[in-house]
Amino acid sequence: MKIVILTAATGNGHISAAHAIREEAESRGMTAPVIDVLDHTPKAFRKWFKNGYEMLVRQSPDTWGYLYRRSDKPSSEYYVQTFLDHYCTLPLAKVLDELRPDWVICTHSVAQPRLKRLRKRFG
Repeated sequence: MKIVILTAATGNGHISAAHAIREEAESRGMTAPVIDVLDHTPKAFRKWFKNGYEMLVRQSPDTWGYLYRRSDKPSSEYYVQTFLDHYCTLPLAKVLDELRPDWVICTHSVAQPRLKRLRKRFG
């Protein structure tokens, strides 16, 4: 069985969790590569994503809390979804198409909505 573990190196233990899952999966004879979703986005986007997160958490935790809660609901901001789809979903689709996993596990929330969109699009 092949599992792909998607994460993002944002400094919050997501990578450690991904590697712990990988170790457990491999101990059971599974293939389980860890993929940093942000590695498959343009450098400018990665920088914006990481720096924006750190700035919000430090300087405006209430705003971060609002955005975090909002991210769990369907977005009405079409342009935001289009931007994220262009910079995140399409590169992620290429990676998953190459690896052809049986299961995908996410340890960071940035990947999950992209996966949902890919599943709707490609089944």
